[in-house]
Amino acid sequence: MNSTTSIIQNAEYFDSPQTFFSNFKEAWKNTQNKVYKIETRQIYQEPWNVSYDYLVESGWDLFWARERIKEARKMDVSLYKSLIERNIDFIRCRPILQPLSLYLQREMFCYEFNSKHGEKIFFVEYEKAKDLLKNFFHHDYMVFDKTVAFIHNYNKEWLIQGGWVVTQKKDIKTLSNKFENFLKHAKNWKSFNAFISDTWTKENQNNIPE
Repeated sequence: MNSTTSIIQNAEYFDSPQTFFSNFKEAWKNTQNKVYKIETRQIYQEPWNVSYDYLVESGWDLFWARERIKEARKMDVSLYKSLIERNIDFIRCRPILQPLSLYLQREMFCYEFNSKHGEKIFFVEYEKAKDLLKNFFHHDYMVFDKTVAFIHNYNKEWLIQGGWVVTQKKDIKTLSNKFENFLKHAKNWKSFNAFISDTWTKENQNNIPE
């Protein structure tokens, strides 16, 4: 069965976050129309992110983590500006399981920042996404103009390990088409009825689907 797991068999693997992400600069520079990004998990580790670090160190204090988002994302502002100037759509889509994990509660503040800078963000109810996640979306990935794609590799602790660069046209087309089909089930993130649970605790995150 075709899936991201089968697609990576034909892709070049980069075995560290540094070497993997070093490929993105050229892709952002050369893209002309659209960038697709799908995130599949409900929690990640981001030890290089100032806002995430503060969230962990403060005992998952969302208010103070939110205050650090501008600092954490300031390096992205010039990228967003460039995309707007070149009329490039940056479209993100992800399944959402409710109540939101603490990670996603923080991400809501990030999405607020992203959308203000032109990113288009969509959510899909987790129940509607389950079959697609099981059958095709085994990894997060990004597609640039249907010319190159990047498939992310996370370990069981939700920490990025590296990733695959996909250059075969048939595989890029498949990734792009699957994203577009997934998007048909989505709602704009601002209109999505996501809620923050007052009873959510760090321990609950052990029950989040991988």
